[in-house]
Amino acid sequence: ALKIWDLRQFKSGSPVATFKQHMAPVTSVEWHPQDSGVFAASGADHQITQWDLAVERDPEAGDVEADPGLADLPQQLLFVHQGETELKELHWHPQCPGLLVSTALSGFTVFRTISV
Repeated sequence: ALKIWDLRQFKSGSPVATFKQHMAPVTSVEWHPQDSGVFAASGADHQITQWDLAVERDPEAGDVEADPGLADLPQQLLFVHQGETELKELHWHPQCPGLLVSTALSGFTVFRTISV
């Protein structure tokens, strides 16, 4: 699980958010260099996930009723990249918004997710 703490409230001992999207150990987490609410995580489950803590589901949009599978996904999950084997680490490019670089047993991958 990924847990996010607010250091101003750290003494409470409770995270402000917990995400259980990865099904194996998380191998790398990195915050976006320009957007402090966005981060990416890689895991031993061969996934890279991108998260935006500022996103909230709009109950009036009707997207969950149209596709009930969306109810199981965290509303802050923006993007999932799969297909690499044994992901080790990921890094945001410092000058190209949305560009991620990952290293894995299967190779070195550079891809752009969304414009953040």
